[in-house]
Amino acid sequence: MIALVAAAVVGVPPVAAAAPPGKDPVQVLAINDFHGRISPTTGNESRLPTAPGPDGVFGRGGGGERDDVVTQVGGAANMATLVQERRADFRRGAGGSAASFFVGVGDLIGESPPESATYKDEPTVEVLNALGMDVAAVGNHEFDLGLQELRRLSGATDGRFGDDIAACQGVTPGVDGCFGQAEHAFTGANFPYLAANILSAGTGEPILPPFEVLFTPRGVRVALIGVMRESTATSERPEGLGNVVFREEADAVNRLVPQLRSEGIEAIGVLLHAGGQRPAGDINGCEALDGAVVDINQRITPAVDFIVSADTHEAYNCMLPVPGGEPRLVTQAGSYGQMVTDVRLTLDRGTGDVDRAATYAATNVPVTREAPDPGVRAIVDYWVAGPAGQVPAEGAGALPGEGDTGSGAADDNRLLIGVVILGAISLAVLAVAGNRRARRNRRRRAWESYGYAPVGRVRTPPRVPPADTPSSRD
Repeated sequence: MIALVAAAVVGVPPVAAAAPPGKDPVQVLAINDFHGRISPTTGNESRLPTAPGPDGVFGRGGGGERDDVVTQVGGAANMATLVQERRADFRRGAGGSAASFFVGVGDLIGESPPESATYKDEPTVEVLNALGMDVAAVGNHEFDLGLQELRRLSGATDGRFGDDIAACQGVTPGVDGCFGQAEHAFTGANFPYLAANILSAGTGEPILPPFEVLFTPRGVRVALIGVMRESTATSERPEGLGNVVFREEADAVNRLVPQLRSEGIEAIGVLLHAGGQRPAGDINGCEALDGAVVDINQRITPAVDFIVSADTHEAYNCMLPVPGGEPRLVTQAGSYGQMVTDVRLTLDRGTGDVDRAATYAATNVPVTREAPDPGVRAIVDYWVAGPAGQVPAEGAGALPGEGDTGSGAADDNRLLIGVVILGAISLAVLAVAGNRRARRNRRRRAWESYGYAPVGRVRTPPRVPPADTPSSRD
């Protein structure tokens, strides 16, 4: 298998030039296996080898010592800064047709440190919302607390695939869920989780949405299919996953691609929670890559344009051979928020497909710690202190009138402050819920456009857009 992988190292994507007529530049920023590392990591999790030492090779030298050049990395606030910088770099000169998406490839939650795990990973979901995540594939650790809990955390899709569960449904707020207060009140993910190859044994339908369709400003569509490694079904099936069956990863993807293409969607990527292994080396290298991702790539149809992988906590950046097709981008970005993969593509507005003769490249970029984003850092600080450890708005001292006897002043003040706080919380919850509802409605309309319907119904193919839609204009 290794002999088949005549893989080339993929270079750093160039700064986007002005888009040629009829072309839409697209950026996909990706993370995987984050495991709730919202705080700056420590120990080996914070040490990323970025260059070989004096011996000129990565890993241990002849004497068994490590001499690699190490960069300190990690932390959600630092990731936020990197995402902003990479987007600014991409958009510089790319024009109004450029589109940037931020995606996750599973195990974003689960096996998290206390500041997230104590609160059922609601802090990590809040951080991912703040980072602007658009969509994520499930990993095995998304199911650590069961399918129903994942559906509570994830973005609802109006009853499709059984995941229309409210963010605080089935929990007692502040006791076993919905722990945050005021602007940190939990309203669920603003992004959907995808699972194309995990099916209900009873209905044969996916237990979560199988794919998501994203749009460039000009209306060109990009479909992302989410799949999880099939071996989870036998090797470490999580309790609470329910009565489900797993479909082989490539088979699940290959079944969806013809449907997407019949609806005019040609730009297709896969968020694959399975990966490969390779010797220690350059985070943008690909030498000696082996493992599940190599085999799965061989079996996925050439119509898929790129694969962002996960699960093995490795870093690689490859162009892997595809039987009957062109070499394909296949990447992974380590783990624990150490780096972000920056994939850059060019879509042909006429065909809707990826133009591989134009920009078609990726790079893994370390999450360094020079300038943490203050907004995300404030979210992390809130959860590190814990909701019960927050200083009240009026300070830690006694309320006016507290301790007086024979007076109702203290009670009146407490009542007034309570009303104000409850009002503020209500407004915050309504505002976020309204935003989530709007996103859900847009997603529902998209599902209807692409042929999906509630379980048990079969829809006819979508209507062809009229000639004056944005997708047909330069």
